[in-house]
Amino acid sequence: GLARDEEKITCDKLDLEPPAPGEGLQLTMGAYYPPYSETEVCKFIQVGPEGMNISSQNVRYSDGSHHMLIFSTSYTELPTVNKHGQIVDTADGKVFACPEGPAPDWNLTGVIGGSQNPEWDPKPFPEGVAIVVPPNAWIVMNLHMLNPTPEGVNTCVKNNFTTIPTEEVEHEAGFLFWYNPFISVPAQGTSRSTLRCPIIEDITVLNGQSHMHSRGSNYVAKLYNGEGEYVEDIYQSSDWETPVPIDYEPALQIPAGHSIEYTCEYTNNEERTVNQGLKTTDEMC
Repeated sequence: GLARDEEKITCDKLDLEPPAPGEGLQLTMGAYYPPYSETEVCKFIQVGPEGMNISSQNVRYSDGSHHMLIFSTSYTELPTVNKHGQIVDTADGKVFACPEGPAPDWNLTGVIGGSQNPEWDPKPFPEGVAIVVPPNAWIVMNLHMLNPTPEGVNTCVKNNFTTIPTEEVEHEAGFLFWYNPFISVPAQGTSRSTLRCPIIEDITVLNGQSHMHSRGSNYVAKLYNGEGEYVEDIYQSSDWETPVPIDYEPALQIPAGHSIEYTCEYTNNEERTVNQGLKTTDEMC
């Protein structure tokens, strides 16, 4: 179960004012975290009858967090039974435990926002570009939290979505969210994991960011052309905890048939093999 101390959870100390009326939406979520604990929590939120065309995002979260993600779903009504037939109390915007994240339990259709950085203010999309969320859609907010201290922690996250009217949307944006499940780092050893993903239609890439856990020592993403020839490095970071996103100026034009290969390098100082997984005791790429 998920320990809670709802009365003590407050987002007041997070300095992020909501968008002006009619110009966007602020999402918040908080949970109490016992000493020496780690898990993920989720919360369902319904978009209004006008839908949502997201043109920019701003994020603030407090102590205890590891990452925050917001997913679109296929639900037209608030789901109360997960994919395993289990009843979950999702009513009234309740925060509920989702230890493996929302993907194994709920029908997700994509990522519409998120951050690994406690303060993140990415560049807005270009004029006429937005992530489109249909009217009355249900989205799910996900917070992966870690409290390595002997004291309980009240954690909170604020997320602002700034929006534009539907008639101004000329191009639809989205996330390429790639996950490498083939990771194994031997005890007191090093390893490297690489995955190459094809680009199946012409795309314009505005920004990018890596994600690793504490054994991650280096990350690099490379672009290859349709003949499999190396073109250029498009991202590099050795910071696993707060990797800096890159904004491409000018935007990166990638034709169909090209591919992106991303590699994570690891150094494991523990006396056990570390494999891929969702916890900070596991690794990611």
